Amino acid sequence: MPWYGLALLAALFTASQATLLRRWFSDLSTAHMAAIPLVCGLPVFAVSLAATPVPDLQDGFWMVFWITQPVNAVGFALHMRAIRVSPLSLTMPYLALTPALVMLTGRAVLGEMPNAWGALGVLCIACGSYILHIEPGRGGGALAPLKAFAREPGSRCMLGAATIYALASVLGKKCVLLSSPQFFAMLFHTVFAAAGVLALALCCGLPLAALRRHPVAGLCSGLCFGAEALAHNMAIALAKAAYMIAIKRFSVVLSVLFGHLFLHERNLRSRLTGAALMFAGAAIIGLAGN
Repeated sequence: MPWYGLALLAALFTASQATLLRRWFSDLSTAHMAAIPLVCGLPVFAVSLAATPVPDLQDGFWMVFWITQPVNAVGFALHMRAIRVSPLSLTMPYLALTPALVMLTGRAVLGEMPNAWGALGVLCIACGSYILHIEPGRGGGALAPLKAFAREPGSRCMLGAATIYALASVLGKKCVLLSSPQFFAMLFHTVFAAAGVLALALCCGLPLAALRRHPVAGLCSGLCFGAEALAHNMAIALAKAAYMIAIKRFSVVLSVLFGHLFLHERNLRSRLTGAALMFAGAAIIGLAGN
């Protein structure tokens, strides 16, 4: 399969996992909801890691690797809280901010300089995030969407997650350069899931009752988590990381559609328009912005 097909599959699995968690497990605490994909995805990651050859690891790999774990844990926690407390159509599109934020962190950490296309992409994302919160018929003037954003806790949490993921992306790229895409992806997710399951089991217990109530949904969320990582890993090995991430951000559009179709979320027109603009901005940054 070509890399863009794999990237689109990764987008589909990302949106599907969020939809499953929102639909079946949003009544749990954030910690317990986060445990669902970790518990169910851990076997997928462990088996995949066992089948992945170990490359020659360059100096500095382990130091950066262990830094990525807590950074991603903070982003993952914010991500899970966002989709638990707010509609998917008002949270998932903010993941499109990650490429814009990567431009800033990339410039600071890797010396990468954006161009005019990058600025256009940022403008598209800003316009899309404004349109996302337009509520037809409510009025309130030009500041109404900004006030709506301020009132929506999930949007704010996902903005925080996107910011953390921007730093995590730069650190992850460094780890890939010091090892290999396949090995880093599988090692990272295995350690991340195992550490998360252990920490949650010790701190607040695992949501075994919820898994017994909805075993198929839980299993599917774990499979989506694992399949997304595998598709992401295979795609990034075949194409430039920026290109792959840009296409993968189609998940923001799919999330709005899934939220409307499966969760009966409202204001489809404005939210889909906003999400499409944000995806376009992410794509411009990824494909032409560096």
